[in-house]
Amino acid sequence: MSVGYRSFRLFVETVVNLSIATSPKGQFDVHYLIRSLTAVVLALFGVSTASVAQIGTLDTTFGSNPSTDPGKGVLIASQFDYFRVLDGLVLPDDRIVVGGACPSIATLPAGARFCVAVWSSDGTSAQMYLGPPGMTRVRGDALGAIARQTDGKIVLAAPCTWITASTSTLCAVRFNTDFTVDTTFAIDLQFPGLSNVAIQSWTERDAYANAVALQPDGKIVVAGQCPNGGVGSTGFVMCAQRFLPNGYGDNTFGNGGERRFVGVAASPLDRVKDIALATDGRIMLGGECQNSNFVYPCAARLSAAGAIDSAFSSGTQKPKILSGIGAGNDFINAMKVQPNGEFIFAGHCINSPSSTVRVPCALRLGEPNSTQFTTGTNFSGAATPVGSGILREPTAAGHFEIIRTTLQSDGKILALLRDGTAEGSLNNRSYYVRRYNEDGSADANWTQSAITFQNTLTGAVALGQQSNGKVVVMGYRSVSASNGLPEVYRLNNRPNPARNCSSDIDGDGKVLPTTDGLLLARASAGLTGNSVTSGAIGVGAQRGTWTAIRDYLITQCGMAIAP
Repeated sequence: MSVGYRSFRLFVETVVNLSIATSPKGQFDVHYLIRSLTAVVLALFGVSTASVAQIGTLDTTFGSNPSTDPGKGVLIASQFDYFRVLDGLVLPDDRIVVGGACPSIATLPAGARFCVAVWSSDGTSAQMYLGPPGMTRVRGDALGAIARQTDGKIVLAAPCTWITASTSTLCAVRFNTDFTVDTTFAIDLQFPGLSNVAIQSWTERDAYANAVALQPDGKIVVAGQCPNGGVGSTGFVMCAQRFLPNGYGDNTFGNGGERRFVGVAASPLDRVKDIALATDGRIMLGGECQNSNFVYPCAARLSAAGAIDSAFSSGTQKPKILSGIGAGNDFINAMKVQPNGEFIFAGHCINSPSSTVRVPCALRLGEPNSTQFTTGTNFSGAATPVGSGILREPTAAGHFEIIRTTLQSDGKILALLRDGTAEGSLNNRSYYVRRYNEDGSADANWTQSAITFQNTLTGAVALGQQSNGKVVVMGYRSVSASNGLPEVYRLNNRPNPARNCSSDIDGDGKVLPTTDGLLLARASAGLTGNSVTSGAIGVGAQRGTWTAIRDYLITQCGMAIAP
C-alpha cells in the first residue's frame, strides 16, 4: 500500500468522521460532509474555523436567518396578543417545546389559555397549539413547569383561575404527542364549563405551581407555594398536589390529594422550586424558605403516600433549612440531582446583610439519608470557594443570578444566568449560559455569549440540550407593552461525550436475537409503533413501548428516527 493511498484514506476518514461528529443527529449527512470538507481544506491552508464552532457562541446554523438573527429559531407568526412562556424542554428527536399562556380568541370570558409552541430541531419551522378552551384561565403572572411522560405526552402545570375569580389554584393540562389537547385527561369534573384541566381546589387563593414531576406509575406531582392558612393570613408555605394519570386528584396523597407544610417563620415565604423523585417513591422538594428575616435554601420530603417525613426535618412538619451559601439572603431558583445522588441548589446570594449586590451561587449536598443531607463533594475549584460544597462567584458590579441549571453526561453543569443590573428597566435584559466543571470551577473552554430578550417581563426561562450536545435557551420577548412572542436560541457545543448505548434494547438484562435483535432490525428498517414492538419485548423489559424504545435509540445510541 503506497504512502499516498494511506494519506488519502486518512484524509477521507477524517472528513467523514468530522461530518458525523458535527451533524445534528451524529449520523452521516452530505450537507455536513461538505461543511467538514471545507473545514479540513481551510485548516490545511492555515485558516482557522474555531470562531465558527467555538463552544458557547450562538449557533449560526440554527434558524432561518443566520445573518440577521444568528442562533435564533424562526419567529412564530403573531397568532395571539401575547405568549407568556412558563417552561420548556427538548424532545428526544431534538424538537424544542415551550409551554405557556396565550389569550383566548373568540372565547369568553377573556383570559389566558394553556398553549405550547414547537420548533423543528434546526429551528427553521415552528407551530403553536392551544390548550383546553374551558372556563379556566392561566394567571398573567404565572410561573409554571413542563414535563414529558414516558409515552411522549406533555404535561404543563401553572396557577389558574376560574371564570372571573381573583383566587388561583394549582392546575395541570396534558397534550398528546401531536400536541392536540388530551381529551381523556381530567374529564367530567364538577365545575361547569371546565374541561380537561386538573385542579387543586377552587377554595385556594394565590397558589402557584413552580415544579412538576411524573412518577413511574403515571401519577403527576405539582408543587410550589400555597397560602399560609385562611383568609387574613400572610405568607406562603411549601405545598404539593398529586393527580392520578386520568387527571383527578389522588385522595391517597395527603389531604384530598394535597399536602402543605408548616411555615418556617411566623409570616413565611417558603417556595418549592423543583422536585426530585427517589427510587423508593419518596418525594424531595427543594426551594427557599424565610427564617428570621433572611432567605435560605431549604428542602422537605414526603413519603410515597404523601405523608410529611418529619424525621427529615428534626421532628417537625416544617421544611429543613440547609447550609447558607452567602451571608444571609440566599435565593434558590433551581434544583438538580446528579447521577451519584448529590443535590445541587442554585440561585443567587447577597454577600452581606447590607449589600445589594447579587452574585451567582450554588450549593451541593450529598444524597440525603433518613434524617439529613450528607456532606457533598466540595466545589473546591470554584472561583471563591466558601466552605463545603459551595460555589460562589466573585463579587462584581451589578446583579447576576443562576435561574436554571442542567447537567451534561460528563458531569459538567450548564447554568443559565440573568443579568439584573438594570432591574428597574425591562429593556434589553441579557442572559448568559455558563458552564462549570464538576468541581465548580468555570470551564475555560466555554465562551459566554449574551442573549437579549428585549422589553421582556419574563425573558429566558428554560435550558436544554439536544442529542448533538448543542444548548437551547428558551424564553419570551415582548414586542410591545401588550404583545409578546416565545423565542429560542441555540449555542454551539460539542456532542455529549458519553452515551449509555447497549445491545440490550428492551432493558431486560439480556441480549437476545429474538427480542433485542428484532427490535433493532425493525427500527433500522424504518418501522415504527407496534410494527417494531409486537412480539419482540422480553420478560421483565424496562422499555416495553415504542416510545421508550425510540427514545433510547435516539438519545443513547444516536440513531436518527422519525417521531
